[in-house]
Amino acid sequence: MFEKLKAGWAEARGAVLWKELSDLLPRVNAAQPRQQAKTCLALVGLLAGIDESVGRIDDMSEEGKKKLAGHLRKIGVEKHDFDVPRAHGYFLASLWLESGCLPGDDAARVHAFTSGIVDKAFDEAPALLEQYGAD
Repeated sequence: MFEKLKAGWAEARGAVLWKELSDLLPRVNAAQPRQQAKTCLALVGLLAGIDESVGRIDDMSEEGKKKLAGHLRKIGVEKHDFDVPRAHGYFLASLWLESGCLPGDDAARVHAFTSGIVDKAFDEAPALLEQYGAD
């Protein structure tokens, strides 16, 4: 019985993440190019830093990824008052990490979409650094 409840909650959490991503993306896409670059570079720097300090994200347990996602979300909320582009990078990383640990179609959509964003960010980071610098 409890396993069904936990599974239902986890699947419902995917719908919440989809809503969060749907709210976030228009704001990121409407930002000025320099602000978008800051979001991209924050995302790349954050994920690369995690790999260097904690170890490979792929090797973390699902529970560890969920805890890390919650921690990143909290930092994103704190940063939002004074550094919106970097906060967006933290939110995207959080969505990517948590959605990869959840069942259901909504979580799968969030993970596929944010995986594409992460891949694109890593591809574009060198050119963005050259154009805008490490602000």
